[in-house]
Amino acid sequence: MASPLSDSSISASAWFEDYCKNTPLFTRYVLNWTLGSFFFVFFVDIPRLFLNTPHRTILCLELYRAITSFLVPPPDIFFLIFFLFGFLTLGVKIEPIIGTAKFALLCITLVTFLNVTNDLVCTALFYILGLTNLMVIPCGSGYDVLLLLLAVDCLVFSPATETRRISCLPCRFDVKQYPLYALGIATLLVGFRPSHFLSVAVGYAYSHGRLDQLLPKPSLETVERWESDDGCLKNFRNRPGWQKAGKETVPSTSGVVIAPGNGSLPNVAPDASTSTRQRPKFPGNGRAIGGGAGDEEQGPSYGTGVIPIVSANKQAREAMAAAAERRNQVSDRDT
Repeated sequence: MASPLSDSSISASAWFEDYCKNTPLFTRYVLNWTLGSFFFVFFVDIPRLFLNTPHRTILCLELYRAITSFLVPPPDIFFLIFFLFGFLTLGVKIEPIIGTAKFALLCITLVTFLNVTNDLVCTALFYILGLTNLMVIPCGSGYDVLLLLLAVDCLVFSPATETRRISCLPCRFDVKQYPLYALGIATLLVGFRPSHFLSVAVGYAYSHGRLDQLLPKPSLETVERWESDDGCLKNFRNRPGWQKAGKETVPSTSGVVIAPGNGSLPNVAPDASTSTRQRPKFPGNGRAIGGGAGDEEQGPSYGTGVIPIVSANKQAREAMAAAAERRNQVSDRDT
């Protein structure tokens, strides 16, 4: 008779193997680092080393903080859980579409650009208006990362006709305006911060191509060279969860048209009238704390609105059912 302890260890090991296999690589690295650094902060003051503030980065010339702010863990356990679920939901959607290399580069460059913009704006307001408190407000971690990626997700990787709902409100919002409502929720939760508004602004600017001349956007051929046998990413490409770079995404009213990746994770269907959107098989049910019950057509809703999820396409299912029925009728007539 197997002991309960051995059964629990086997189930935990199976869960971890499933987590490593089905979670995209960069998303998994961020989640692992965030969880580990949250407890490691009791021994080493990570925020003091890596946190980005205008005072430290600009006045003290510690410029590396504009890049390392992404490594700062959440300040409390509630926001830790919130960030883990939020980044997991966004990462498992975006990373399989554009690939691990592009997603990592996207996160690093956007967060760095956000930090530089925030530091310059706050420093200018400090010298012009004498607002000293702006010099010590952190930027580039937590809500800033989620709001930034949420804006990119809503405007680039979501259908234009999609609507989303905040579970505490009865109405639905257009996907293009959804980041603004999420910004309002974040402001109510943690108060006014310029970095939150700049996060949404940078996300909108990137989505409309306003930052193409400022941020690197490597071509598919360049990323493939990085992933080749002689490339700088050759040691990562065979690890579980690595996503090969695909072609550029093409948003449409029926879904996101993409080229197939390496097949380790399901991609978004190329046409809603001929196929259905698959849901990734990630551990857990994908719902955040405070999330509503949701509905079958639109997927589960979330209490804060910062964690989005791709809605199921009811029209695609109906079209496929009608097409199957017509095929059956034709085959019956032939026989």
